[in-house]
This record gives sequence, C-alpha cells and structure tokens, in this order.
Amino acid sequence: MIAFGDEGSAVISGSVRLAPAWGSPTASSSTSNFRQRDRLGRLLTALAYNPFAVGIGLDEDTGAFIGPDETIEVEGSGA
Repeated sequence: MIAFGDEGSAVISGSVRLAPAWGSPTASSSTSNFRQRDRLGRLLTALAYNPFAVGIGLDEDTGAFIGPDETIEVEGSGA
C-alpha cells in the first residue's frame, strides 16, 4: 500500500513511499480516500516504479475484494 505521498494529480519522482498491507496481493498498490484527498498522482507514481502491479484507488467507506479467480468486487458508498 502507499504509506506516504503528496496530494494532487501530478506524477512526481520520489514522492511516494510504499509499505506492506495486511492481506493484500503482492502485485497490487492501493491508496484510500482516493477522490477526497486527490491521490491520483501518488498512485500513478507508485505504478510507474512498479509497472507489474495493479493500482487500486478507493474512496472513503469503500472496499475492494479480490477473489481467488482474480476478479475484483467493489462494495461501499464510493468508487
């Protein structure tokens, strides 16, 4: 998961720090409060450094469940 990073939509080299997330697949990168805190830039920066990964941006009150068949189901009030 993305632990630290700048807000905004710009992709800035070195602007994010990644940390392991409990129960997340190793080939994913996620960030929460996605739209509320304008975190597109930090997600895109993390993916630029990890092009093999899948990026997931979640709004507040929203979760993504990744099934064993690699399908993603989104639940909650946001996107």
